Amino acid sequence: MRLTRREALKVLGGATVAAATGGIAHQLLGWAAAQEPARALLPRPSRRVVIVGGGISGAMCARTLRKLAPEVEVVVLERNPTYVSGPSHVDYVVGLEDARKVTVTFDALVRDGVKVLRAPATGLRLGDSRVLTPQGFVEYNVLVVATGLLPAENEVRNLLENRRLSPHAWTWAGTVELRRAVEAFRGGTFVITVPPPPYKCPPGPYEVACLVDEFWKKKGVRAEVVVLDANDRPQPPLLADLWRRVLADRGIVYKPSFKVVELDPGTRTLISDRGERQRFDLASVIPPQRAPLFIDEAGLGAPFVPVDPATFRVRGQENVYAFGDVAASPYTKSAFTAFLQGRNAAYHIARALGRDRGDPDPVFNQCWPYVSSREALLVEVAWDKDGRAIPGRNRTAPASPKHVEDRKRWEYGILRAAYG
Repeated sequence: MRLTRREALKVLGGATVAAATGGIAHQLLGWAAAQEPARALLPRPSRRVVIVGGGISGAMCARTLRKLAPEVEVVVLERNPTYVSGPSHVDYVVGLEDARKVTVTFDALVRDGVKVLRAPATGLRLGDSRVLTPQGFVEYNVLVVATGLLPAENEVRNLLENRRLSPHAWTWAGTVELRRAVEAFRGGTFVITVPPPPYKCPPGPYEVACLVDEFWKKKGVRAEVVVLDANDRPQPPLLADLWRRVLADRGIVYKPSFKVVELDPGTRTLISDRGERQRFDLASVIPPQRAPLFIDEAGLGAPFVPVDPATFRVRGQENVYAFGDVAASPYTKSAFTAFLQGRNAAYHIARALGRDRGDPDPVFNQCWPYVSSREALLVEVAWDKDGRAIPGRNRTAPASPKHVEDRKRWEYGILRAAYG
């Protein structure tokens, strides 16, 4: 179900959005703000790449472009003053990570010659090569869409209006609220849902289930943990059997093919598309996810932006690229692949601007999902340079303390690489 313009403006008028978790409110500003800002925020460009989004993929693209094509002006539009590492959201829910250690500024990017404008994108004028913001517009020669995803809370009935009953870790504000709820929980049934794919961080819901279960057991809190999965098996499929064993060993209830479409706040019940019902004392409904609405309005695609997986050029566009979670591509929607997609796209953008620096290594993925605070699984997936999965290059490994160490070492490493 798509959110219509009228529905979006109705949502903007509600008090719920004033305290939104960082997704839907700012994406709708393009419909509520002035239709066409008249002021240019920067002079007309000679060779300018504008990157919409300063997350891990956008930042890595900006830094790589500065190295490959130092004569090209690189501008990042980012609404937030800092970036909080996505992989640490699940850690933070149970206090495994200090947010200060995984929060970075854009200062080092600026020192390296990247222009960072604190402004949310509210619209695109592809014919005029302009990105619109509430403060004015920015013109570009090449546009890069690296916005990440929008939680489509409107696709679960009553969820948007009752967000306080169901915080989730797929936005930073939601992560903070979920941690407060987990710490305050005194017992009962906790339910976490898994949306249909693709969604950001496929193992994440099962990680949260395992971590909160361990957290409450250590505190002596009597809790039943339930996973309602819209899919017929745990995600990603390579880990399905391992996840089933892990959840069963911990006594976590797993219900596959349970797609939540409604939250009943009066009875604290989640309802599936087949009419099944699950009561909760605390819920964490992870909504379906999609590209921000202004991207859809510009005609770049919905629910995700279709791209050439080899170059990340948006299909049907000569000077627009997209990568990371927002792109419709064969790559897993993970921080690992987003980081590499940003790096690789920079090579193809530089080539399009006359700086051929050769071909980067193909995208691959490694992920270390928590099964407890001390152990994590491992899954690896590889693709060739054209985005085709490479047979025989996929593998998994059972839970190990070493995987936790590898996970944190990798996370701190990519933050340094992208943000300095």
